[in-house]
Amino acid sequence: MSLKLENHLFRVLERRAKLEDYLGEYHWGLCLEEGILLFTAAATGKPLTVRSVQVLGSEDAAGERWRWAWAERGVEIPPRALAGIRKVREEGERTGERLFIEPETAIEDPRLGTELAIRCTGYLDLFTFYLCPCDERTYYVAVEQDPEPGQKGRRGWQAVRAVQTGVSLFNFVHREAVLSYLGPPAAQYGSEATWEVGRGEVKLSFDTDGAIAGLFLLGDAPGEAPEPEDKKRGGWWRFWRP
Repeated sequence: MSLKLENHLFRVLERRAKLEDYLGEYHWGLCLEEGILLFTAAATGKPLTVRSVQVLGSEDAAGERWRWAWAERGVEIPPRALAGIRKVREEGERTGERLFIEPETAIEDPRLGTELAIRCTGYLDLFTFYLCPCDERTYYVAVEQDPEPGQKGRRGWQAVRAVQTGVSLFNFVHREAVLSYLGPPAAQYGSEATWEVGRGEVKLSFDTDGAIAGLFLLGDAPGEAPEPEDKKRGGWWRFWRP
């Protein structure tokens, strides 16, 4: 597994949205010294879940410099919570990608921290990422495990949401990212390809450069109740490219 954004983008974004759905209205608290992230209900203050995290890196208050967690100064982070980012650094050294080797990097794009967090989280095969704005720095962490390990598989509308979010945030090779996320299509006709996802179908059309030109969903929309297998599904939902 590589550190390429296309290999991880949609999967990590899908899981981040699942985390938000699970939490509802909430507050968070990060304890770097223990490597844990606590989520509590906004209305009652009761704990919702406590997650072990891998600390990935941070941005300064001005959003001008990115610093990897293994190079952090003045904070105590347990070795367990740095094990993941050290593996990322080793991969960067193996491939010669300086971005993952240098202790700090100038931030030219405000989305750099999010992109690096997604790439690292996916490479480490962890659940998803989270960013924690603190007084002096914003810390990016990888949540190690799903708070709902027994939840059902991917739904069609969840895949659509992940694709829409990714396309709206970053520049990347769309077709490559979709294939990495959904695998080979069930059917393909010219520039259109269809995947069976959950109880529905996701259809994408691509332009001549491989960018997503159209996004459609048949069945399996949000809030849609399960249907008998022999019942004809409704029409296609069309989602315009962001």
